[in-house]
Amino acid sequence: MTKIKSTKRALLMSALSLLLCVSMLVGSTFAWFTDSVTTGSNVIQAGTLDIVMEYWDGDSWEDAEGQVLEFVKGGNYHGYVGEVLWEPGCTYELPKIRVRNEGNLAAYVVLRVNGITGDEKLLEAIEFETKVENIPATLKTGSAGATYTAMEGNSYNLMYGTADGTVMMDWSLMAKGHTSLNTGHTDTSAEFTISGHMDKEAGNEYQGLKIEGVSITALATQEVYEYDSFGREYDKDAELPVVEFVTAEELAAQLTPVNGVITIENDFIVTDEWTSIDVEGKNVVIDGKGHTISGLNKPLVAGNVGESLTIKNLTIANSNIGPAADENGLGTGAFACYKDAFGSATFINCHLVNSTVTGNERAAGLIAYISGGELVVEDCSVVNCKITAVGGAAAFATHTQVNATITNSKVESTQITATEDRLGTKAPLAGAVIGTANGNAVVTLTNVQVISTSVSNNNALATYNELIGRLVGNATATIN
Repeated sequence: MTKIKSTKRALLMSALSLLLCVSMLVGSTFAWFTDSVTTGSNVIQAGTLDIVMEYWDGDSWEDAEGQVLEFVKGGNYHGYVGEVLWEPGCTYELPKIRVRNEGNLAAYVVLRVNGITGDEKLLEAIEFETKVENIPATLKTGSAGATYTAMEGNSYNLMYGTADGTVMMDWSLMAKGHTSLNTGHTDTSAEFTISGHMDKEAGNEYQGLKIEGVSITALATQEVYEYDSFGREYDKDAELPVVEFVTAEELAAQLTPVNGVITIENDFIVTDEWTSIDVEGKNVVIDGKGHTISGLNKPLVAGNVGESLTIKNLTIANSNIGPAADENGLGTGAFACYKDAFGSATFINCHLVNSTVTGNERAAGLIAYISGGELVVEDCSVVNCKITAVGGAAAFATHTQVNATITNSKVESTQITATEDRLGTKAPLAGAVIGTANGNAVVTLTNVQVISTSVSNNNALATYNELIGRLVGNATATIN
């Protein structure tokens, strides 16, 4: 009996001890030997493909994007600098060109040389050739079927022939700052010059004819080079962007509305005088599908934009847009000129890059004047442009008499100028985003940035703020 009691007493003490331990764990501080290991945080960043084309101005390499390359003029004789006059036996040359890879991915680059414009008959008598200096091992020959003939010194003449007369040169460029010791790949292409030589046997039928500048386009895609991912072959099917060099007539034929929609399927470079699209009285949607139109010298859309107009997913680049054929006293815009009827004007993911817009009355990167319906701008930008007119200028809309909503958009590295003399107490006509809001217009700006941009109102008083030139009547502005 005593033994049984002792056993029960022992079990009871064990249970109390266990309970005490649990209470210590739950209700009081208790120490254990512990350890932990945490790796450093990782960053996931997409690579960039960024190609820069440069030309030699005689002293340094300069950015060639948007520049008009002119044939080098004749020599200096007793202070006279000759003009580019094509005559039998003469030879003229463009500035030296090269391409650099500013991105962090290896790139495969193709150069297309087009846009030698002017009288076709004169082109019959001129032979163009390209001389490549210090041609690297990475210069390919397959796609263009080109052959290379050694010339004096360490340079080559590139002989070419393609269906559309385009010169094509191919390079593999390493990422910025990288060099491969094994293959000689670098981040900069060879330097090359394009020249034209007029046949010395050319006759009088070529007198008075004229040809002008050259357009050079660099197309790039990822190169099969880096041993990253699980190998390098995943890049092998990357395709170059498609760019079509078209006449204005050819492009206009492709931009005909189908059931009220214009769809742009490629990048286009216009090689002659553009005639703006007429959509007056229509409801039209222009979908750029992420493509770019370059080389415009007039607005994309002419005159009154019609009942309603939506332009989306489109970039206009490298264009010098002069006053519209019919400003109607209202203005010139790169995408559209004016709207004075009911309906809406909507711009979504539209961009004006490396371009100028000049108007007689008003000028704008998107639309110059709107007095009917409403204006909606989303995810748009005007970058590295010059916008100038007498009566007002702005990146997005020069004059609005309707409610305007501008969201997630920016103006960067752009000069905006109203040239009318505003001396005295007159209010300004130019603004970074909107020039003038009039009547009962309600302007709402949300996440709109102005970066490294100048606005000149020619002696006017200070603008309403850095975004809007002035408010007139009952117009109000909300800036978020």
